[in-house]
Amino acid sequence: MNTLNNKHLLGIKNLNYDEIDLIFNTADKFKEVLTRPIKKVPSLRHITVANIFFENSTRTKLSFELAEKRLSAEILNFSSLESSVKKGESLLDTIKNILVMNKNKKILGIGELDEDFKIKPKVVFNAIG
Repeated sequence: MNTLNNKHLLGIKNLNYDEIDLIFNTADKFKEVLTRPIKKVPSLRHITVANIFFENSTRTKLSFELAEKRLSAEILNFSSLESSVKKGESLLDTIKNILVMNKNKKILGIGELDEDFKIKPKVVFNAIG
């Protein structure tokens, strides 16, 4: 098996044995990367990743950034505390504005959308553009 059955990994509950095995085998390959003098692989070269956080986060933000840098991604960090979200801009508009800046962008964040695209905190979501 070379790929997961689902495009987005949001938990392990629905993974089969082969998918779990693939995840561990992939992790083992990345362990080797950490022993190199230059701890990078070109997997996300020319891709911009925008990290969107709607609540304070230190470990998650730093671990995302470190992983993205090791995959050679370009990184944009977004904090709702310093944005138009404080003035009432919806998450959907915020994401659209970020995506307009670069077509090769992936967006990861923390929060949950309600029916009006407003944030309800403390649930993980993933929006890909």
